[in-house]
Amino acid sequence: MKRPIAILAMLAVLGGCAAYSLVDAKQQTIGGTYTVEPGIQWSKITDDKVEVWTVDGASLEAIRFYSGMEAGDRLFTVSKDVKLPTYDPAMKASEVMEFVVDSIARGGAGNVEGTALRPAQFGTVPGFRFDLSYTSSDGLWFDGLAIGATIDGKLHLIVYAGARQHYFPKYRDEVERMIGTIETT
Repeated sequence: MKRPIAILAMLAVLGGCAAYSLVDAKQQTIGGTYTVEPGIQWSKITDDKVEVWTVDGASLEAIRFYSGMEAGDRLFTVSKDVKLPTYDPAMKASEVMEFVVDSIARGGAGNVEGTALRPAQFGTVPGFRFDLSYTSSDGLWFDGLAIGATIDGKLHLIVYAGARQHYFPKYRDEVERMIGTIETT
């Protein structure tokens, strides 16, 4: 039996914890640390340190807001049999990129690559940014982007991914615009 890709596994876990709610196109606070201002409505589901927003369904596209990650935290949980990497506050930007790539790969995705690591502003805080690509267990290609920063010793990370053929480009401009609205509180 094929393991589900990391993103779908995380959503299955989240799906058992809460229901989706509507995110209005107005300023939203993420993890009590920063705000973003979406230009469209999204549906969201929240669990502990991650919010997952989607328009057409998280198996097609989603933006994930990880807030306040501390030592030992994982991006998601797949099963007890799958050992995923853990976050360490001493990680440099390149190591955070590898943490994300390794997590997605160990979660079941194939051909996972993180590329184009570069400095980026996370609101007024210096941060980093990189691009992602991977295939699902059934061979569907996904593209993504990630931006993050350490604020008060905790990692805040935004990861957007969508199916390459339609969904990633469909919302990329909106995600880029929203990233430009980040304000740290």
